[in-house]
Amino acid sequence: MLTNREIFVTDPTTTSIPNEGVTKVLDPNTPQEWEVLRYELSSFVCEGEYRRGLERVLSSYLAHLDQPSQPAVWVSGFYGSGKSHFVRVLEYLWRDITFPDGVSARSLAHLPHDIEDLLRELTTAGRRAGGLWSAAGTLGAGAGYNVRLALLSIVFRSADLPERYAPARFVIWLKQNGYYADMRAAVERAGRDFDHELNNMYVSPYLTSALLEVYPDFAASPADARGLLKTQYPNRDDISDDEMLTAMADVLALQSSPPAKPPCALLVFDELQQFIGEDQDRTRNVQLAVEACCSRFGSQLLFVATGQAALQATPQLSKLQGRFSARVTLGDTDVERVVREVVLRKQPDNIPTLKSVLDAARGEIDRELAGTKIGPTPTDTPDLVPDYPLLPARRRFWERVLRAVDSAGTAGQLRTQLRIVHEAARDVANAPLGTVVPGDMIYGQLKLDMLQSSVLLREVNETIERLDDGTPDGRLKSRLCAAIFLVGKLPTEGITATGLRATAATLADLLVENISVGSDPLRQR
Repeated sequence: MLTNREIFVTDPTTTSIPNEGVTKVLDPNTPQEWEVLRYELSSFVCEGEYRRGLERVLSSYLAHLDQPSQPAVWVSGFYGSGKSHFVRVLEYLWRDITFPDGVSARSLAHLPHDIEDLLRELTTAGRRAGGLWSAAGTLGAGAGYNVRLALLSIVFRSADLPERYAPARFVIWLKQNGYYADMRAAVERAGRDFDHELNNMYVSPYLTSALLEVYPDFAASPADARGLLKTQYPNRDDISDDEMLTAMADVLALQSSPPAKPPCALLVFDELQQFIGEDQDRTRNVQLAVEACCSRFGSQLLFVATGQAALQATPQLSKLQGRFSARVTLGDTDVERVVREVVLRKQPDNIPTLKSVLDAARGEIDRELAGTKIGPTPTDTPDLVPDYPLLPARRRFWERVLRAVDSAGTAGQLRTQLRIVHEAARDVANAPLGTVVPGDMIYGQLKLDMLQSSVLLREVNETIERLDDGTPDGRLKSRLCAAIFLVGKLPTEGITATGLRATAATLADLLVENISVGSDPLRQR
């Protein structure tokens, strides 16, 4: 008899989700960050709106290369729908980054032929220009809420420059004049970290000594050199559009090959809606900065931004509609598809065996929570194999519970569902085929969050845990009370009511684990 773990493409007992389902839009530096990026690219499910979104972004960019500017792209979707994952994959597919072991980003991703064709066409366009380059980040993360400086901090970081304006401009000057490598080597010979010294460039004796070593004509003495640095590259709280555009042009020239031609560049603003908020001035400054960049760099530069809402949904976002005219919208079905492909994907050879087990248990499956709004329906049949070891009625029960106890608004998060379903699959992995995830399992997954939000009182949780005295009866009592608590949190009135009541039949439906036989011990109690 097969065990559950044998039917999965990826064994849940020996694997984990490296990023815990949370995508951070940043450049990888450590071995761990490179492995996370490898996982995100190799597990990217290029289907549904993710596929349509990539096609829309790439085809729109290529079609507008002979136009004055590119229509910017707005990626929307509820909190945790995978927006950051989408734009991060887009960024690294765009420039086809090479990993330390020589593997390329595009070779890791499983992409449809039409997307591969568009990426090849993008590469050809890059050869005609100054190559392919990208920068991505969250506005406000590096330079507060000044839009121009925040934009540049993203560009600087992706170009391996200091995020702050003054040190970045100094390093750009060093690179433009051929002093950078010698300067860095001189500082490191003195036993100092070059990046650390840059953060203290006005007072660092190691930096000024190295500068005078590689460029003796810069100043007469170290003190003079420090004064000149402070005068030439002062700290700035704001800069003009011209200064922003000059800095961007210098960065793009450093990334270009040949330098005379700007690269095909992608600039991603993750969580732009959160940055804007309800601030009218910030909205206007974002719009002006994007328009200034588009006017200066033309169709070579593409902006992509993300937000939870569609542009027409709020007064502030609606002001960006003219510039962000290309749209990508992610939804619930995309989250379900990712969970099925990343966590629950089945070995093709074992699907017939699984299907026969499920067919033999249809009586048990079809009776589960029957008569309620989340009970079995004829449309469940196509989902039985993809969702196993979750049963359709229990998946809907989990969805309703998540919404009911979700004071932080994380119920629909791709990251939340990936984590919960992965742990659920791991819990039943070593059990025989036909053993499904019990409905009360989600209590343990949500317990800490519910305690922190006071949805679950500490005394109630202690009572539930105390019932489990290590005996089978004690374990069952604890599980029953956890299920009763969850059912009690569901709405009982209005359109969100499920019709569930904590009856013996309902509790048995939620807790039965063995559907391969018709005599689960729980049914006999």
